Amino acid sequence: MKLLNQLKRLWRALRGTPNSWPAIDLSLPGGRHLHLVGSIHMGTRDMAPLPAKLVKKLRQADALVVEADISGNETPFSNLPKCPPLVERLS
Repeated sequence: MKLLNQLKRLWRALRGTPNSWPAIDLSLPGGRHLHLVGSIHMGTRDMAPLPAKLVKKLRQADALVVEADISGNETPFSNLPKCPPLVERLS
């Protein structure tokens, strides 16, 4: 994993980052193109709205592949005990 991260940093340094979000564009044989976007596990309201350029890419996409089931409102975390806010736990 360390080597992969070093290669990514080198690639970004050489290529530059055209996006304001963590992403990489890949081209595969057969004319297939992927725009891989880093996920946001702990997003906050101030991160909205998404950048217009990213929304455009999402609208033009043939598919959206995500790492979780987003088809409903269910959460696997509903039975967890309530915890104090993070700021209290870290102080």
